[in-house]
Amino acid sequence: MKTRFIVLVDFSAYANNLLAYAYAWSQIAEAELLVVHQITSTAPALASHQQKRSIIQHEIGEAKHKLHQLCADVLPPEAPVQFLVSEIPLEVEVPILLQAPFQHVVFVGIKGTGLLKKIFIGSVAIQVIDVANAPVLALPNHVSQFSANKLFVAVSDKFPLNQRAFADLVSTMGRQIEEITFFYVAKKEEIIDEISREINNMVAAFAHVCNTKGKVYQEGNAISELSEIIKNHNHELLIIQKGSRMLSDQLFRKFTINELVYEGQIPMIVLP
Repeated sequence: MKTRFIVLVDFSAYANNLLAYAYAWSQIAEAELLVVHQITSTAPALASHQQKRSIIQHEIGEAKHKLHQLCADVLPPEAPVQFLVSEIPLEVEVPILLQAPFQHVVFVGIKGTGLLKKIFIGSVAIQVIDVANAPVLALPNHVSQFSANKLFVAVSDKFPLNQRAFADLVSTMGRQIEEITFFYVAKKEEIIDEISREINNMVAAFAHVCNTKGKVYQEGNAISELSEIIKNHNHELLIIQKGSRMLSDQLFRKFTINELVYEGQIPMIVLP
């Protein structure tokens, strides 16, 4: 099955890095690029239906022109790119796009502390993560060069890792991956026998890809220990299963995710 990367862009300065990152990865994965922008129409509420449609079509035309210019500024001239400008909310549009027969990855940007706080309390980005039946990559604003030498995969006690989605994702990264670490952050006095077995199973299942290892961190020391090993954000990816405590637990949202994604500035992928 062919691969398609869906890149959700606004027209902020951060869109350039997101597009450059997606394109670099697409070259390795031999993936098609679809760049998507949602307009927010300025049509007056009291305008007639015909007037509203005329205004919306004009806004869509302007946005398409800006998308073409964005790609011309960031990508080489020969880069094959498709464009979509829609008035439909992204949390509605994305599931429709994901119905096409591709192996998909969706790309969104993280702009900084303000957006990072929003991304875990109901922003458009987290809504897209909620509805997407495909991996969603959240990229910190300063990262523009795709590299995936090391993958750090959070293992969940309640939501098993989607091994098929993870294996498909790994296949798009070619031979770049040198090491995969499967880890779990245990609560105080938690019995970890079962989760340790799950981690060992993951280590064995993907040992054919590259060097794999497993680690259980205790809640109190997790941030400092993880921060010590996740240092080179240009060559690392944090991978989390949708539904896991790393995304749903308020404590983990506030500390672990903020530390690793924002403070550590490491790209994060949420598996479906």
